[in-house]
Amino acid sequence: MIPWRLYQCIKQLDIYSENEKSSHIFTTKIPVVLDITWLYKYLFSLCNKATTTLFLASRYIKTEIGKDNHYYSFIKSKKQGNFIIKSKIIVDASGYAKKVITWLWLSNNNKRIWIWVEYEFELWNNTSSRAVLFVWDQAKSWYGWIFPTNYNTLRIWIGVIKPDTDISPKKLMDNFIESNLSTKYNIKLWKLLNTNAWTLPSEKFSKKLVFWNIISVWDSANFATLTVGEWIRVCIKHWRKLWVKINEYLSWNNQALKEYEKNVINDLSSKYKFGFIINKIIARYSNKDWDNSVKRISSLNEKELSMLLRSEISVFLIIQILMRKVFKKLAFIKK
Repeated sequence: MIPWRLYQCIKQLDIYSENEKSSHIFTTKIPVVLDITWLYKYLFSLCNKATTTLFLASRYIKTEIGKDNHYYSFIKSKKQGNFIIKSKIIVDASGYAKKVITWLWLSNNNKRIWIWVEYEFELWNNTSSRAVLFVWDQAKSWYGWIFPTNYNTLRIWIGVIKPDTDISPKKLMDNFIESNLSTKYNIKLWKLLNTNAWTLPSEKFSKKLVFWNIISVWDSANFATLTVGEWIRVCIKHWRKLWVKINEYLSWNNQALKEYEKNVINDLSSKYKFGFIINKIIARYSNKDWDNSVKRISSLNEKELSMLLRSEISVFLIIQILMRKVFKKLAFIKK
């Protein structure tokens, strides 16, 4: 269970396009926003300190396969200098760059990526349980989030997909702040505290996760393809299962890593396929498309919107929403 201090509950979500707004209140299916940096530190704190070593300010150089069938990874560190790590298994969690598996020519580099910038402000009198999802006519293939943290700050994220657009996310952020659009969203921007930036893959979900004894995880396996950002929960869920399978593999089960790969594919393949299709479609949206999309979202109830945010989309759910729309039209015609 994730400690409460690492997330903020969102009880209201407002979605804005150029000309439309959709407001939603959560009472039972309450989403949360995770504090990613402190979450990573918390997850590391769960490791056995006696058997775990963390190298900070270090850079991966390359990996070679020895005659003894072990991996030899070359690392450059500010504190330790240059050194080599010998291992029987490698878990590649290097992010969108997929440094180990691309170095060994086991996978290609990502050609389609999210580039995000984040500005963090003082919260002051902004609502501490309200989030905003927004788009406006600055460019295609992007969107933004505004959400509170549990330590009285307000974060704004703006991300773009390359190469779908050439515009800089920082330029979009600066334009957003200068435009005073935040007042339209009932957001007051106070003192700027921090700025951050990061890159995520925006590719199809990879069905190849295990390469001999090298396992691709998290962003290296394109887990960030989901429509909204639920991949963090997905990563934690399967990360825990992976370590069970690694222990099995090292102890007695030669098929454990392949079993892990099969389980992940069975759990995520259909969800990620749908998520990537949506991702590609909305990358081409015009203002009118976004207006129509926000109108459609406004018809969703709490359960349906929660499922959408978690990318838990089923054929049954789609049919249910479509049938409700048909019945509304029939009722209108009858009147």
